[in-house]
Amino acid sequence: MRLKMYLQFPPMKFFHALWLLVVGTILAFIPQANAQGYGSITGTVTDPSGAVLPNVSVLATASQTGVQTKAVTNVRGEFTFPTLLPTQYAISATMPGFEAYKQSGILLQANQALTVDIKLSVGSATQTVSVSAAPPQVDTTNGTLSQVVDETRVVDLPLNGRNAASLIGLVSGVANATNEGGGADEGSSKTFPVAVISSSNGTLPNQENFLLDGGNNVDEQTNVNDPFPFPDALQEFSVQTTNYDAEFGQSAGAVVNIVTKSGTSQFHGDAFEFLRNGFFDATNYFSTTADTLHRNQFGGVIGGPLIIPHVSEGKTTQFFFGYQHTIAHSASTASSQTVPTLAEEGRGSASYADYGNLCNSSSGYAFNSSGICVTSSGTPVPTEQVTNPFTNQVYPYNQIPASAFDPASVAFERAFPTYSGTEAPGKIGGLINYYLPSIQTFNEFVGRVDHQFGDSDHLFGRYYYNFFNAPGYYNSSNL
Repeated sequence: MRLKMYLQFPPMKFFHALWLLVVGTILAFIPQANAQGYGSITGTVTDPSGAVLPNVSVLATASQTGVQTKAVTNVRGEFTFPTLLPTQYAISATMPGFEAYKQSGILLQANQALTVDIKLSVGSATQTVSVSAAPPQVDTTNGTLSQVVDETRVVDLPLNGRNAASLIGLVSGVANATNEGGGADEGSSKTFPVAVISSSNGTLPNQENFLLDGGNNVDEQTNVNDPFPFPDALQEFSVQTTNYDAEFGQSAGAVVNIVTKSGTSQFHGDAFEFLRNGFFDATNYFSTTADTLHRNQFGGVIGGPLIIPHVSEGKTTQFFFGYQHTIAHSASTASSQTVPTLAEEGRGSASYADYGNLCNSSSGYAFNSSGICVTSSGTPVPTEQVTNPFTNQVYPYNQIPASAFDPASVAFERAFPTYSGTEAPGKIGGLINYYLPSIQTFNEFVGRVDHQFGDSDHLFGRYYYNFFNAPGYYNSSNL
């Protein structure tokens, strides 16, 4: 009976119930996420005499999406919007016997507590008092010392590698301690290319707490930040350095809360490519070569209304998607290695690999008539004699015949460089200096969907995927 009655509901109600059931089931298995970068707007509504007005309807309208959130003043004339997405809003208030009030251009930033007081004028509700001036950006509700790095600075300021994390150094009291070339060391063998190390108000480096839309965004092993989304997908991030709420915790340093972009009520998108190439650079005065870094960063973003049949016509649901691909080619720092000569490789005019230089005459060693390396008194010197590892037989005159070469070893050796200088007495090969190419790729995907269930309920889901690949190469100290 219940099933039959339920199915007799209008289709819109059925799909809404199904949608809520699915979302509720998902949320039941997901830990609660706090500190999501939301801001809040509070205020008091008064009449011309300064007396507070209860039961006033207050409406906050997001300028980019048109999504509305309602509140009603309490007996003290106070209203609050505790969790609003950081964006630009218009606040309106209505009450019978008073002129309607509307104030636009209110910019709410991440983790900001904004105070907007309203004074209603006596008159007809059909008349509207419009205020275009933005309210003072002063937080009178808590003592948190914070600063927001907004979208304008993220997009307009020069960013080496388009790494927005480096902008944390713009905040007062924060000192950047990142490597000069960018990145932070993870142990002794790896550098995280998009990480930053900084000190906030005298705290130790690596004591910041990084959040992405309220979720943990820290590498737990080294306590440096995981990647920030690329600038086109990043709305802003707040940096709280002192007296932040207990909900953040975890670290003694600053709390950095990163907010990803949302879709709007209209379709928007862009495509981009950023290029850095030494071909366009002048050679540094103190260097003999130009910049060896060749870096291409390209991708695009798109966002807008998301239409879901029977659930949303796009007015309450928006989507955003972005992608960036980074390719970086450069030369590593100089390395050195000992490599064989042409004769030692067996690629000379003779049909053998010649290691006769090991039996050094300046040390009193010489080959006897049997091709054995001996001292001046005729005692053999095994350390200077090349032998067959399978038979333990000596190769006369340290000459290995080509018939003993292993084909696989010969093919492998062809990839090695050859020393063309003069061999040192008693040594094989020679020392060469070289650069190893460094080829890195970095892929980033950002997807986000926002849905407004009503005047007070908002839900969003965001997926951020990044993959950094830096192929390893031989380290001369390990060869």
